[in-house]
Amino acid sequence: TYFYRLYAYNPQGNSPCSNEASATTFEAFTAVPVKEDREDLRIWPNPFRDRLTLSGVMEGEVEVFNMMGERLKTWTLLTSSSLDMSDLPAGIYFLHMPHTAIRIIKL
Repeated sequence: TYFYRLYAYNPQGNSPCSNEASATTFEAFTAVPVKEDREDLRIWPNPFRDRLTLSGVMEGEVEVFNMMGERLKTWTLLTSSSLDMSDLPAGIYFLHMPHTAIRIIKL
């Protein structure tokens, strides 16, 4: 359980807000950098434009999350794949795969 105290003031220095507030918390997606001992893992190019190529990935599900932690795409991979992300806008994303996550940048 988290408790927050929020203060809001207008430019005149007073607070026209009510004394009651509510908030919702979300479980944040935490990115873990690719471990340097995973020499078999290749992700390129990063930054990318439309496609991201992966090799040496463990078989399993690969997911793309935005900065808000929302899952945008999911694939099932078999060691090597090219992921089409042409429909995503430019920005920073997190690529999450078995035992690894990495920040990726779309131009």
